[in-house]
Amino acid sequence: MSGTTGSRWFVIALLSIGITVAALFVYVRWSTTSINGFYKVTDSLIDGSGQSVAAAYFVRVESYDTTKILRVGAELASQVAAESAFDRSRARTLLMHFFESTDTSALSDVELDELAYTNPELSNPGSRLLAVRNGYVLASTYAAGADMPSDPAALRKATFYMPRPGFSAKDLR
Repeated sequence: MSGTTGSRWFVIALLSIGITVAALFVYVRWSTTSINGFYKVTDSLIDGSGQSVAAAYFVRVESYDTTKILRVGAELASQVAAESAFDRSRARTLLMHFFESTDTSALSDVELDELAYTNPELSNPGSRLLAVRNGYVLASTYAAGADMPSDPAALRKATFYMPRPGFSAKDLR
């Protein structure tokens, strides 16, 4: 490199600034898309008592960021697929219920009446369930023997009920 010492230091400073900006960009991009610490599975149930296997997961998220929710869904689906209770030789359904902790509330009178009509075997749902009115549900169905879902996983906004803290989905069956 020819030139004066001052011009060499100028080029070195420009390169250092460029590398620092690139590193900052990569870090910020990674931190906005990372799912580390974004979610926590609060409850789960795998039920193989019917003709097919059904799995339900309740996942608390920091925010309703659908991009991150889909990434969490893919990660959890691969973990669930490895579980022996999620019997690969049978048809399977996987439901993941995503919620923010601030989006849970007691059931309304209308919801209690609906549950009494649709699920009369459920005793005292008002003290055992919470309502999530703006949550998301990610659903996947798998044919017997298949590793991949029959159709692409469907994420939809939905109202759903989940066990209150201190209760488990297994207790509510």
